[in-house]
Amino acid sequence: VEVRTADEPKGPSMSDRYYTVILHLNQDGGFSAIVPSLPGCFSHGRSFEEAVDHVKEAIALHIEGLQEAGEPVPEEEEPIVTVQVKVAYPSS
Repeated sequence: VEVRTADEPKGPSMSDRYYTVILHLNQDGGFSAIVPSLPGCFSHGRSFEEAVDHVKEAIALHIEGLQEAGEPVPEEEEPIVTVQVKVAYPSS
């Protein structure tokens, strides 16, 4: 017997996963978002908040597509660490 409280979502069981998202500020002022652990999963938005909302939806749809295709859903074992480095090189 399955017991569900009124505030639990109806439908398939849901599980939480965390993915690193890299956001790039575009020249037009919007943001592009990529998900390194999910190749081909990306999105964009006019603001930082919109880009985050859109990429969350893109991740959910990407995972749904993988599941429907019978493909494994990648998980991040450890968070990805990004750094920005300064590199000196000769000017042309």
